[in-house]
Amino acid sequence: MEARDNGALKEAKDKLEKRVEELTWRLDVEKHLRVDLEVAKGQEITKLQSALQEMQEKLEEAHAAIINEKESAKLAIEQAPPKIVEVPVVDNAKVELLTSQNEELETELGTFRTKAEDLEKKLFEIKKQSDELSREAQERDCKINELQEMIARLETNLSNMESENHVLRQQSLLASADDDNKTKQIESLESKIAILESENQVLRSNPAPAVQAVVNPEVIQPSVMKVLENGHQLGEPKMEDVVVPPIKNLSKQQSLTDRQQENHDILIKSLAEDRRYDNKRPAAACIVYKSLLHWHSFEAEKTNIFDRIIHTIRSSVENAESSGELAYWLSTTSTLLYLLQNTLKASSSSTKVPNRSRTATGNLFNRMVQNARSSSSGLGISNGYSGMVGRADTASMIEAKYPAVRFKQQLTAYVEKIYGMMRDSLKREISAILTLCIQAPRAGRVRASRGSLKSIHSSALSRQASSVHWQNIIKCLNHTLETMNSNYGTSNDN
Repeated sequence: MEARDNGALKEAKDKLEKRVEELTWRLDVEKHLRVDLEVAKGQEITKLQSALQEMQEKLEEAHAAIINEKESAKLAIEQAPPKIVEVPVVDNAKVELLTSQNEELETELGTFRTKAEDLEKKLFEIKKQSDELSREAQERDCKINELQEMIARLETNLSNMESENHVLRQQSLLASADDDNKTKQIESLESKIAILESENQVLRSNPAPAVQAVVNPEVIQPSVMKVLENGHQLGEPKMEDVVVPPIKNLSKQQSLTDRQQENHDILIKSLAEDRRYDNKRPAAACIVYKSLLHWHSFEAEKTNIFDRIIHTIRSSVENAESSGELAYWLSTTSTLLYLLQNTLKASSSSTKVPNRSRTATGNLFNRMVQNARSSSSGLGISNGYSGMVGRADTASMIEAKYPAVRFKQQLTAYVEKIYGMMRDSLKREISAILTLCIQAPRAGRVRASRGSLKSIHSSALSRQASSVHWQNIIKCLNHTLETMNSNYGTSNDN
């Protein structure tokens, strides 16, 4: 199953990489096609503009010819002698010719205007298509980035699964060794039972000591059978353990479990409700770390406190209503993860797993680590056990069991998840404003190409609008930075 899971993850990774390569190749091809289309559109627009200018020149020449012919006709009418009767007939023919020519010129002018309107419509459609292509290119870039982030997350999950598999293999080897020891002890107990049964038969043959001998085997044999059925208690049975019931031990154990449950409830309540900062560090993370260290939870084979902590963090993150709450939980989880990294010592099997880069939260977590080192003296934790200053000695670190290793991996995943949620929300806020910033200069260029005072004024207004949009983007970034600084998520020293 583990090999299948790893193979499936690798196949998914290869498919995603092939998909990314195909998308990048398509994006390059579409970019080249877009450039060629824009060049062809520019040439076509220049040709159409030149044809329009030629038609306008011809139209002006026709208007000038009509005006000249009208003036010549007026002069001819004025200069003609009144005795001649045929002159009006000639003038009427010329007027009819001129009117017919004028009508033809007007029809040509109407056709030119319709052609110009069609050209403007085509130009507008071409601009729309170019805008759509640019939007599609931006969307594909975003998809490529998302696929790359998904590949990085799959790689981190694969590395986590490999480390978990190594830990489970080591535990299975230890369990098999324990099973071998148990079988040997069971065989020794069976041999002892056979010896006791033989002694019991010998004692039954004697009538006098039968009273003492019958009691002992009957009391001992049920305890041995319980050992064989459970397989957990492998020690030899004793008379005192069987005859006297451990009522006091059970009551003490019950009181200890109740007290431990109360302590766990108090710790979970402080994690969910305590939002204070102590020396620029979240107090809840320090309290959780000190409590787990005091209870020796990192060395426990079975415990449910880690699952309860992760459940509290998950519910708080899912119910977060603002970026400030996400920043607080990012600071808390990263601080707790830093403390665990400097306290827990990886097992021999997990150290063989190759480390892979976590591109999503590397820089942010490094800045948080620098803040944690600068404020390590205020946490009140010994340097030899937690490694708050510099690097901790490997001899003083704790060898983590499987629940602690799993808890550390879940914390790492939640640090990445919270950071991704904050990044995506900031992207959504900025992308809407960025589209307005990109559209405003384009509208200004189209209007400025017509070359009028009104277009110049509109371009100035569009520049002012774009500057307002850029100021809004700066405000969003400053607000995010202030939120992170208020929760001590970044360092201002650098």
